[in-house]
Amino acid sequence: MALPREYPEDFSEFCNLMINDMNSLLFDGLLALEDIKNFEELKADEDVWNQLPQEEREQQEGNFAEKSRQATGTF
Repeated sequence: MALPREYPEDFSEFCNLMINDMNSLLFDGLLALEDIKNFEELKADEDVWNQLPQEEREQQEGNFAEKSRQATGTF
């Protein structure tokens, strides 16, 4: 197939959009990794973790699960 030769402007736009999407996903994944690390550090400190209200711990765990999916690209 000769898409780049037949439709050079469309192909170039497609490539740019794909690269932008990949950059965005990579950036979001890296931000998620930072949040995951912060959660793991919080949970590792059992004294601080146990002092948090149950509702906040559940919220933190839900956020961790969401960030884990985001970091691996599974939604």
